[in-house]
Amino acid sequence: MNIGIEFILNSLDDDTILAKILPDDFLQAHPLFWRIDCLSLLYGEMREGIFSSQRLSALLQNKIMLDTIRICGFRSKEDAAAAPRLKTYDEYVHSECVMAIRCVDSFYFNIYAKDAAALAELEAAYRLLDCEAFRLVTEENDSLTSLLAY
Repeated sequence: MNIGIEFILNSLDDDTILAKILPDDFLQAHPLFWRIDCLSLLYGEMREGIFSSQRLSALLQNKIMLDTIRICGFRSKEDAAAAPRLKTYDEYVHSECVMAIRCVDSFYFNIYAKDAAALAELEAAYRLLDCEAFRLVTEENDSLTSLLAY
């Protein structure tokens, strides 16, 4: 069973890449509350906090050059506020978080989703991006133990 996706972006010249990673139509179809836990920007206006899908979509349209980021999606604002900062994959599995996105060094992405349909939707979109080393992550081939992005 697929639990996630990982890939490396080839092109770093696009400073709205997060809008492609979480496209507006996906955010509208999956109205989650998104918590930005770990953030390091080279420039841009974003901050840690909890955002509705609509607010996150608006933020992602801004020019952002990211370095590292972790974004977690929850079904309710209360779940997002109550959940501890997820540091490991095991914590993610046992949490109310339904999607976790981790970016390291601006181009290496790991995305986990508990909803198989949402994961398939994202997979189709990511295959259109200029990326390499794209692979579907399963419990058998997942080597990531930490969601920290340092």
